[in-house]
Amino acid sequence: MNASVMQFVGSNFAMKNKPFEFRIGHSHTVCKFISPETPVRYAEASGDRNPLHLDAEAATQRGLGGAVLHGMCSMAFMLSGLMLLCGESVFIRDVDLRFSFPVIPGEVVVFKYVVARTEPGRLEFAVSARNSAGREVLKNVRVGAVIRNSSQEHTI
Repeated sequence: MNASVMQFVGSNFAMKNKPFEFRIGHSHTVCKFISPETPVRYAEASGDRNPLHLDAEAATQRGLGGAVLHGMCSMAFMLSGLMLLCGESVFIRDVDLRFSFPVIPGEVVVFKYVVARTEPGRLEFAVSARNSAGREVLKNVRVGAVIRNSSQEHTI
């Protein structure tokens, strides 16, 4: 398989670049297709049945141009991509971000993960998230993670 693009069967995630290394500046890109069914599935799972996410006409009346993905679902996909990259070697400690532009079902969101900081037993990732048109959908994303099996795992 080509090392520059890897498709995860059944997950609609595609990855670019080589295996993730926990060095400052190392980056990895993950692409996620947002299926038209995603808002419906997320609404069922979360209980958030806001018409802006499920009813294109209602969303259009509010100036959105159609139904949009739940912001928390966008965040969940961003974190899922990071977990695909890191596997069981880390666990998420904290997340800070701003929802900046709606994600439209049918788009591909491109997540770029960069190791921004390392400390013994701890990592910080800076993440960018852009839609198919290149517009930032999540801004100022920082994800703190703890490296599993670190001697400082429980004290950070």
